[in-house]
Amino acid sequence: MKYLFACFVSFWILGTCCAQPVLIEEKLDRTQGILNKTPVFMRSLVWLPEEKTDTVVLFFNGWPAIARIENDKSFFNGITRFVRVSKFLHEGIAIALMDCPTDQWGDKSWDMPNACDDTYRSSKQHLQDVDRIIQSLRQNHGLKSFYVMGHSHGTISAKLVSRGLSSSVSGLISSAAVTLRYKGAVSNFGWAGESFDMAEVKVPTLNIHHQDDGCGSTPYATVQKYAKNNLITVKGGVKDGPVCGGGHFHSYQGNELELNNAIIRWIKTREVTPTVGDNPQ
Repeated sequence: MKYLFACFVSFWILGTCCAQPVLIEEKLDRTQGILNKTPVFMRSLVWLPEEKTDTVVLFFNGWPAIARIENDKSFFNGITRFVRVSKFLHEGIAIALMDCPTDQWGDKSWDMPNACDDTYRSSKQHLQDVDRIIQSLRQNHGLKSFYVMGHSHGTISAKLVSRGLSSSVSGLISSAAVTLRYKGAVSNFGWAGESFDMAEVKVPTLNIHHQDDGCGSTPYATVQKYAKNNLITVKGGVKDGPVCGGGHFHSYQGNELELNNAIIRWIKTREVTPTVGDNPQ
């Protein structure tokens, strides 16, 4: 039963049953803990096409953007469900799910995370940790063209990495970007998205946003203003579930396949598809 469940979830996330990713694990030059010090690891899971490729999308998932990768079976924690991994692989593009380092996992809480906040994401340490994965993918898998993609809260890391590691990044894909800081107990999350100046990103950029995104920290109008001609506006679809969740307009439910095609088209040709989907339902 566990195997069947794993296949079902894999099919739902990946678009193909039981495709197995490769675990990338880098031991960092620091430890965690006070009495019992343990090594800190930076991990990623990468899905590689059957034929050799030099192109990969480094994907930072949505809230709280902590994938907690422990082994090559940990992908249930990560890839946002509108991303169809199988389509990218079919087009010769690898996908790497990015995580926070293990000393930034904090308590296992979805709604009240206490680690990997914007202070860490804005630090040089974050850039160095991500660069360890980039160098591993370059050296061990021959990948050379690195596209950094973030969805919702993951756009904070994606933007900061694209700015800070621009010499290694071929392009930025920013989806449902957080542009307003969160409030209350999680006020140390979101401020780096609110204060970020997109003019500082010097790599080619594709912005994606639903025109009726109802999530309070991801207003369409803000992205529309700075994105100009580098914007895919998503229309219509299905608005079931939480407005900031993995479905609804915020995550393009009902428009997934068309949007994946548009993202792949941009990676390959730099052609921006102005709109995806129909009028709102």
